[in-house]
Amino acid sequence: MVEVGTLVREDCSPESTPRIGTIVKVTQLELGCDSWQQDVQAIQRLDANCGRKYDPEQCDVIRPGKVFSVRWQSDPTRVTVHVAYNDCKGVATLNFGSNSVEVVR
Repeated sequence: MVEVGTLVREDCSPESTPRIGTIVKVTQLELGCDSWQQDVQAIQRLDANCGRKYDPEQCDVIRPGKVFSVRWQSDPTRVTVHVAYNDCKGVATLNFGSNSVEVVR
């Protein structure tokens, strides 16, 4: 549900005064299968050997998803860039100088 015009919330904002923004640009992050699936499979094997469960939100491998820009209501001159990977259920991974964001439902 990452598309232009969608409201997002900074996930570390206080619930009483959440930082809300609007997605203003979306770019599909397309990768060939071999460029990322092998890395994810290797991480899954390492996690299994260490007794951990693979968590895509904690995975540093660049995977297919969407790169998107958010313009914040508190400061309309500020835009931050985030990545929402297809396997992270709409929660965006922090990328450039801001906290994680999630789609407001």
